[in-house]
Amino acid sequence: MLQKIMALSSRVLDIILFKKFFKNREDTRAKISSLEDTVYDLETIIIKQSYVISAISAIQEEVLSSISVLSSEAASGKRSSKHGMILPIPDSDDDLIN
Repeated sequence: MLQKIMALSSRVLDIILFKKFFKNREDTRAKISSLEDTVYDLETIIIKQSYVISAISAIQEEVLSSISVLSSEAASGKRSSKHGMILPIPDSDDDLIN
């Protein structure tokens, strides 16, 4: 996606920097139309990225919340039906065998 943004940005710069090479009014209109399409593509990519970032943030918050709950349950030896069974930590290696 970053490569596409770079390519589109490069295209925008090409059109802006080399506008003196526009031969006539039709050529100018075609370049402007192309520039508008490119800007629209960039806006679409940015919007999609913001949705992805929001989704990742929500997932991260849920994971951190779950880790916090699981840590608390593990420390107390309790279990939560939401997160599955938490086994108590054995006091010694002998407890592992039994």
